[in-house]
Amino acid sequence: MELHLWPHQSLPPEGYVRFLTGTAIFIALPLLAFLGSVVLWGLLPFLALALFGLKWALDRNRRDAQILEVLTIDSTDAQLERRDASGKQQSWQAIATGPH
Repeated sequence: MELHLWPHQSLPPEGYVRFLTGTAIFIALPLLAFLGSVVLWGLLPFLALALFGLKWALDRNRRDAQILEVLTIDSTDAQLERRDASGKQQSWQAIATGPH
């Protein structure tokens, strides 16, 4: 018997785009009051940095969640193989030794 396990990603790609777009709009709304003033140019870099920080965090989370684990069980042993986001593979094996 073989079982494939991976993390659940609750934010699908279209939700990712909608979330970033909505956040950008909500960040930009208060800036409308400062249109035409020097204050806008003082606030803009910090708000852009916040938006790009959020995008980086979401991208990093999605990349780190690319894990696959395969659990294989038969009558004599069980084996777990894990592949993480970087491609590194790990393997564990348990062998049945009979009744004790």
